[in-house]
Amino acid sequence: MTPEDDFRQILSSLPFNDIDECTKYFTSKALHESHESTADERGGLWCFGGTGLAFTQSLTAVPEEQVELFCLQALASHSQIRSHCQQIAKAAGLQLLQRVAAARKNMLRIERLVARVIANLSLDESLHNTIVQSGWVGILAHWLKAEDAGLAGQAARALANLDRDYGPEKYLDGVFLVYPAHRFTEPVYVDVIFIHGLLGGAFKTWRQYDKTVDPNLIPVKSQLLQGTMSGSVKTETNSQTGLKPSVQTNETAKRSTETEIVDSKPVAMENEYTFCWPKDWLSKDFPNCRILTVEYDTNLSDWAPKCPFDTEHRSLQARAHGLMKKLKVAGVGKRPIIWVGHSMGGLLIKQMLSTAEQDVNLKSILDQTKGLVMYSVPHHGSPLAAYAAQAKFLLAPSVEAKQLQPDSPVLANLHEKFSNIVSTRNISCLSFGENMKMNIGLNVNVLIVPEWSSNIGIGSYVNVDVEHLNVCKPKNRQSDTYQKTLQFIKECIPHRKVEKAIEASHVVEEDYVLPLT
Repeated sequence: MTPEDDFRQILSSLPFNDIDECTKYFTSKALHESHESTADERGGLWCFGGTGLAFTQSLTAVPEEQVELFCLQALASHSQIRSHCQQIAKAAGLQLLQRVAAARKNMLRIERLVARVIANLSLDESLHNTIVQSGWVGILAHWLKAEDAGLAGQAARALANLDRDYGPEKYLDGVFLVYPAHRFTEPVYVDVIFIHGLLGGAFKTWRQYDKTVDPNLIPVKSQLLQGTMSGSVKTETNSQTGLKPSVQTNETAKRSTETEIVDSKPVAMENEYTFCWPKDWLSKDFPNCRILTVEYDTNLSDWAPKCPFDTEHRSLQARAHGLMKKLKVAGVGKRPIIWVGHSMGGLLIKQMLSTAEQDVNLKSILDQTKGLVMYSVPHHGSPLAAYAAQAKFLLAPSVEAKQLQPDSPVLANLHEKFSNIVSTRNISCLSFGENMKMNIGLNVNVLIVPEWSSNIGIGSYVNVDVEHLNVCKPKNRQSDTYQKTLQFIKECIPHRKVEKAIEASHVVEEDYVLPLT
């Protein structure tokens, strides 16, 4: 039997009733598609879309790899249902996933989905022995060292879920443990949580500035994964400036305009490029922290969403509540929290804090919040959302785009609640704004989040000479944007703890070790 046949057999055996509409959708699509099926077998032209707009599927044969992607997406959705995890394992799903991973090496989309399914299955403690005996720990440990941050992130999530001796925290689908990836012997003083924005991602949003990447730059292989905390250091002196970044946290906002400058501090491997600066930079400069990032699907248009039946889950309120519950399971709320959000991610953070204020089960997350870093957050809406609304017959603006329109009553109400929370709880804020327009196509250049929307007059405000996508992507480890963010995080934690965190730099220098008993 081919992997496609095995996938179909497993998916057909899983319960189809009493499951969410998206799981039904992905399963039906996987069972319906085949790289050998004809147009007649597939029902000819068919369409789907949140607003009923036609989306014509190709009538040509579907590549085998694409069919496997359909099947893996369906299996990933089923693996979020605990009662289905046991059935997947009993149907030799672990062995099938190993076959697919071996056959599709270096096909990142497939490898990421396979790792995602394993990470979801690892949430069921009754399956831990089965997963270990199937040989998955070695594969996950190998993926943990992958250059691709998404694959390494899923592997880290799976290994953390398997290691019950390390702590009670569990990392549900969409929540990633970026650091520490190994067992950590030093105390953790703070959780730093990164939330991406519209069309962003858990890792791609937080890569290094890449608009004019030097072809000589090479990807960073995180030295945390090599079991060390420090690499080769080369000291360089900036002949143009001696400026050192600093953060001022006054009650009234202080506006400044900055270009990305480099100071005279040592820079580790200047020719390296990082695909995740929180993992490769922040973990070294502030090691006594836990770094988390989250993933959620977003759409600018409802033309062809990943799942056309989840519109009710895409509002700020619904997303915030879902993310809060997942973060609670990951142990968020037990120690001080610093939130870092880009664009719509900042709005989600505001909504989460507002939600926590009203929910006694989530209130500890609000109580532990000490600071917020906001990169080009459209507190009062974005012109980009207005463009989507004006082109509604072409774009079919999504729930997200509608809520991000300028002067949105949803955003106005949210900001009022947020301002009260920040002022009454003395939560520190650092905001960055963009200063350059971005080409959104058809030679249309737009300042995605103007200063009137990103500068809320709370805490410190820095205007950076970059466009929207790069405002959260520092040019290097010594850039002003990163250094201000780092300094702000340190200042949000009691000084005595900061001193210990700066001095601490010890990670267990061994490959990930999973207790088998």
